[in-house]
Amino acid sequence: MRKYFMVRKYVLDTLSKKEAEVFSKYYGLDDNKYMTFKEVAESMGHSPATIGEILSKTLRKLRHPARSLYFPCLVDGDFE
Repeated sequence: MRKYFMVRKYVLDTLSKKEAEVFSKYYGLDDNKYMTFKEVAESMGHSPATIGEILSKTLRKLRHPARSLYFPCLVDGDFE
């Protein structure tokens, strides 16, 4: 479980502040409370479309093959 938190922190640290905030809120990483695009948009003062664009860009960054070199446990699911 400790490895999960280390990877999560490192992954979020590689994103911009706004990307990390959107990603964390949408997927409930901080408080296990998932939020919709609309809820995230309202909490950040953006439109839901803008939040969708930010999240899309963030996911594209996280899926990039170069990141699998640094985060192999994200690929094989080994968080223990």
